[in-house]
Amino acid sequence: MANHKVIGLKSREIYFTGDYTACHRFINNSWVAKITGKGRASKQTTIFGISEALQIV
Repeated sequence: MANHKVIGLKSREIYFTGDYTACHRFINNSWVAKITGKGRASKQTTIFGISEALQIV
């Protein structure tokens, strides 16, 4: 079982280390819910939690 890494393309920072399936799960679960407005006018949007593109190596 090989270890893979999730790295940022610009900073080359290692965000996660694990097998290939776990790396995909990390990327897919990196979404953050953002709620705007109040009461009935509130809307929920999802944004990606990491500000740079990721790559599995």
